[in-house]
Amino acid sequence: MKYTIEQIARVSHEACASYQRAIGQEYPHLSWLQVTKETRECTFRGVELVLSGATPAEIHADWIEMRIRQGWKWGHRKSDVARTHPNMIPYEQLPMAERRK
Repeated sequence: MKYTIEQIARVSHEACASYQRAIGQEYPHLSWLQVTKETRECTFRGVELVLSGATPAEIHADWIEMRIRQGWKWGHRKSDVARTHPNMIPYEQLPMAERRK
């Protein structure tokens, strides 16, 4: 059975959201059905990169670039309104819990 990028992205997103809740993350993902089109696009891109053999650091750098194009910037807290995210830093500087995602 072959899975589509969308199917893989949805499962990946929900697994990440469950992990975030399990570690007590302050801003866990919403369910796949509640996220924005931008978030879905980032997830689709991430799946494509994983399937192409990209490293976690490459995937993270691509995510940052994509979010910058969408108007996001670094901030101490994630805010959909202010479009800030604390993970918009180099992969090597991410806490280990974030790298495990």
